[in-house]
Amino acid sequence: AKGGGGGGGGEGANDAGGGAVAAAEAAEEEEEAAEVEAGWWPLSRTCEALAYSLFAPRWEERHGAAAALREVLRHHAAAAAVTKPPPRGTSMPCLAAAAAARSNAAWLEDMAVRLLCLLSLDRFGDYVGDGVVAPVRETGAQALGAALLPLPPAAVEAVVRAVLVLLQRPEWEVRHSALLALRYVLAAREALAPRLLPAALPAATGALDDKDDDVRGAAAEALLPAAHHLPDLPGFPSLLASLWGLLGRLDDPDLLTSPSNVPIMRLIARLYALPATLSVPPAGPGSTLADVVPSLFPFAVHPIVPVRLAVWQTLRQLMVIGGVRAAHRDSRGIGDAGTPNEGKHPEMAGAGVQGAVIVQPEEGVRGGAQAGGNGGGGGGGGGGW
Repeated sequence: AKGGGGGGGGEGANDAGGGAVAAAEAAEEEEEAAEVEAGWWPLSRTCEALAYSLFAPRWEERHGAAAALREVLRHHAAAAAVTKPPPRGTSMPCLAAAAAARSNAAWLEDMAVRLLCLLSLDRFGDYVGDGVVAPVRETGAQALGAALLPLPPAAVEAVVRAVLVLLQRPEWEVRHSALLALRYVLAAREALAPRLLPAALPAATGALDDKDDDVRGAAAEALLPAAHHLPDLPGFPSLLASLWGLLGRLDDPDLLTSPSNVPIMRLIARLYALPATLSVPPAGPGSTLADVVPSLFPFAVHPIVPVRLAVWQTLRQLMVIGGVRAAHRDSRGIGDAGTPNEGKHPEMAGAGVQGAVIVQPEEGVRGGAQAGGNGGGGGGGGGGW
């Protein structure tokens, strides 16, 4: 009888506890509805909960929170923390707009700090594919880029300075995170690239010589969104020499077989699509493309498919350059003696230019890697902290 009474008391306590939780949730919902009715940003509490989940022990929860925040920021960053303006005649519109701008900037800066903390703390990586896939850091970097869309240039520069500090850390995951962040910041605020690259380019060029191949690949990918700005910078010759130098170190088996060569070759192909690159010696003063192009050939038989694809894309871009140069010489009346095949196969004249079609495999290759990595996310093991 006593046992039965004790069990009944326990059930009563559980019922009371459940009722208290339900009452608290109902009160919170009513409070949120009142805030929205008063003009507060409707997604305020949702984003507050997501920001808290960025630091959850399980990587899946961190990844989900970062992905949700990324989508909110992509579509509503300019409205974050902005309250509904009061009815006309009750306040000066200019004062209300200034207050809304300050509130929005403060909220976005706070979110940027939280995302930078996520990038510096997360350690989860999936090695199922050819290289590391870091879903939490990748998504967090994308969310950071979206958060910077409405912010003034000074705030964006402050974030980039913080990212460059992370790039100096001894942990390779933190350096990898920093380069992911730099990539998406440059993609989101491309118009600010001339202001951001003078500090970012030397750091990214130095990361190309990192001992970790995933960091080297991330360094090359970080510069892809702003590639057309790079030839205007004083550090561009050093960047070009570093890229070709990495591909030329054939005595290092780790470099030869590394999948990080894919973004390196993509960046080379992107740079040589720019006319300004053609006037820069590829490997230092006095060097020519004929000196460095043979370093691409060993990668044509690479065991990883994306590397082989990147080789032929790069070679095709360089062949287009050669065809354009030849056509330019012919148009100026230079080379009247003709080429060795001229006259034998007249139908091939100009085929180097007209027949070349540049295919950009970046999205397909990257999408495949991400799909494979996310599909096997459980194989990375642990919470990733």
